[in-house]
Amino acid sequence: MIEWLIDGRDRRGGKRRDGVLERPWVRKDELRIAAELAGAGAPVARHVYGSRSGATSAPT
Repeated sequence: MIEWLIDGRDRRGGKRRDGVLERPWVRKDELRIAAELAGAGAPVARHVYGSRSGATSAPT
């Protein structure tokens, strides 16, 4: 079973699969994700954004 974790602003903040936390997200601001973490809290991916508002993100 997959359960989405929702923060206080009604945004997805991560997910649990069969009760195990998988890849919670750290937000940079209201819309953009800054990083994904492993279940233990270690960084797995960073998200880099362009300077224009329409620029896409590139996980690193």
